[in-house]
Amino acid sequence: MMEKKIKPVSPADWRALRAQLNHTFTPHKSIRDEGVFNGRDRLLQQVSDTVSQPGKHVIIYGERGLGKTSFANVAAKELALAPRVTVIRKSCTVEHTFGMIWHELLHDYELDGKKANQALGDKPSVHDVFDWVNKLHKANHYVFILDEFDRMQDRDGKKLLADLIKQLSDEIDNVTLILVGVARNLADLFADHESLPRAMMQVKMPRMASDELKDIILTRVPDIGMGIEANALDATVSLSQGFPGYTHLLALHAGRAAIARQSIEIAHADLEAALQEALADVQEHIAAAYKKAVRSSRQNNYEEVLLACALAQNDEQGMFAPSAVSRALEQKLKKKLSGASFSRNLAQFCEKARGPTLIKQGANYGFDYALLKPFVLMKGVEKGRILIRDVR
Repeated sequence: MMEKKIKPVSPADWRALRAQLNHTFTPHKSIRDEGVFNGRDRLLQQVSDTVSQPGKHVIIYGERGLGKTSFANVAAKELALAPRVTVIRKSCTVEHTFGMIWHELLHDYELDGKKANQALGDKPSVHDVFDWVNKLHKANHYVFILDEFDRMQDRDGKKLLADLIKQLSDEIDNVTLILVGVARNLADLFADHESLPRAMMQVKMPRMASDELKDIILTRVPDIGMGIEANALDATVSLSQGFPGYTHLLALHAGRAAIARQSIEIAHADLEAALQEALADVQEHIAAAYKKAVRSSRQNNYEEVLLACALAQNDEQGMFAPSAVSRALEQKLKKKLSGASFSRNLAQFCEKARGPTLIKQGANYGFDYALLKPFVLMKGVEKGRILIRDVR
């Protein structure tokens, strides 16, 4: 880290600083270098401990936008540092089948002079793959990481993979599978998740803690000779709602706003000034989900009610009661709607015509697409409906 901040002098200096900032905060790119990866230390240790236990395997799942791909990248590099450990990481697509997965994972290996795709054929059985894996060098430990496992549509292929994992757990000690995917629960990844072996560690990746999100900023800005005021740091973390991508996005645009006024210190006013640009830079599918949720040709309360949902006090699962939405409407948005009116809006947000934006469990509601919630809050601040301090 730089011990002293040196303020740029010439226009070229300021352009160079902006270029450094653009390379420092990367909201649209997964992290590959463990040197700039923040947080998840406990999870990395859990995975490392599991890999070292014979017959154990791992499945990591959670909401979109939590940095699972970055985690898979860094975990692959860290695990490969151990002696005699070979790590092979691949990403799934909607086209992947059980056979395609193993053709790719075993691409660099030959058996009796044949490559995996030749020996296994297009539709290998569990026994075929098990037999091949069982002949890998016993002195080495092989870790196969399958990222974006949720994208795999082949249900039969997933059943075959579950059967293979059970057999590997029972009979082979030097092979570990790590599956990583977007899901609310295991049923979203494996329809037959009850059949998964007990030897498979199941980890639901949580949202990042406030201190972890702060570290993303505090470990980066000094390296480029910048700083950030405490209230700007706290506000950035609040708006991020536990999602590291939003922290990168807001820090990037707030930093640009500071540079635009020729300051190396990011202030709260820079964050406020940057919101419009940050909202325009959010991934298109998030902005499209918001437009779909609130669109109407007539005067309506969709935007206010959706913002109240984002402000409503929720439980550990992110679910909130209608009464919490009502309180947010009255206390923070200074708007009183009849129970029938906003209840109708809540019901409409659960319909396909508006997303669905919300899901309903029992009497409570939650965001179906969790990445939409920070966008809704940012939009509320940008439109002047709430202040950043209203966000918790």
